[in-house]
Amino acid sequence: MRRSWIALDQRNTRCVVLDSGQTVRHRLGAFELASARAATAYDMRGWASRIDTRLPQQAETALRVRRLLDGDCCYALHCKLSGLVKLGHTTSVFGRWAQLETQGGRPLQLVAVWHAHDRRALEHALHLRFSADRRMGEWFDAEPVLSMLRTALATGRSGSAA
Repeated sequence: MRRSWIALDQRNTRCVVLDSGQTVRHRLGAFELASARAATAYDMRGWASRIDTRLPQQAETALRVRRLLDGDCCYALHCKLSGLVKLGHTTSVFGRWAQLETQGGRPLQLVAVWHAHDRRALEHALHLRFSADRRMGEWFDAEPVLSMLRTALATGRSGSAA
């Protein structure tokens, strides 16, 4: 399925990676996210032997991004069709992303990942910060969350989660 992902800034950043102090650590583009996401469908060690000359580069990119997004974290997944963002926590961003797309039947875009030692506390702080924009469960109006991420990309920090 071809995706129509939003850009968060003029550099075509599709996903921002922040630390628990809300400092921007990485900016990811569509190619990086798509490569890392596709890596779940292949044996990573076998990619280098494939015929397509882009695959070794794609495999290297996928491994780098998957390592970057691995572990305890909070995430923001944007649904362009509904105009909502899901704020949650997980130990497997790509697994959770696939699960939510399958359950909801709509394409989602990973727009942010926050690495934190206490992901549940950070998730709670994010829910409090955007409580006025909550629509149902852990789904919030997208614009306030996307605006905060755009500010983070412009300034290097998003401010306090709470």
